[in-house]
Amino acid sequence: MHECEHAGIVKPIMAERDANKEALEHVEKATDSEPVNGEDLVESEDLKRQFREAKERLREPIGE
Repeated sequence: MHECEHAGIVKPIMAERDANKEALEHVEKATDSEPVNGEDLVESEDLKRQFREAKERLREPIGE
């Protein structure tokens, strides 16, 4: 393979590797944070109440 032909193949591969590396860094950064509960994201007082009530129902024994 001629040197110019080789360079034409290597550059796209390197660009693809750079894009993959950048994507991996974004995933690592996103998953490095602490888990967030759904209710922490809710601002509405009505939705917060619904979350509390649903959690209480889940804690109740079945059949009561």
